[in-house]
Amino acid sequence: MVLKLLDYVSNGSSAMEGNEIFEILLNLLETNENISISFKGLGAVSSSFVNSAFIRLLDKYSFNEIQKRIKFIDTLKIHNNLIKQRFQFETSTRLTNTKV
Repeated sequence: MVLKLLDYVSNGSSAMEGNEIFEILLNLLETNENISISFKGLGAVSSSFVNSAFIRLLDKYSFNEIQKRIKFIDTLKIHNNLIKQRFQFETSTRLTNTKV
């Protein structure tokens, strides 16, 4: 399944748009479907969009499960860097918090 972000968001600049994508992803993941998320046509997206759309998935799925089931396609380097940085930070923070 390919999820084209521009079919659902105008520019990926807000948490509200991220929440919409998050809900769509949850529904797709519940059907055991693998998802390719297309950033085609999007410029820079905000960290609030990435946090709301993708990082919140860590509340329901392990990072390994997310990696197996979701692929990011048609991305710019800026998308890749932001997504990678946010997942690294969150997985590190969550790991540290579970050790306390």
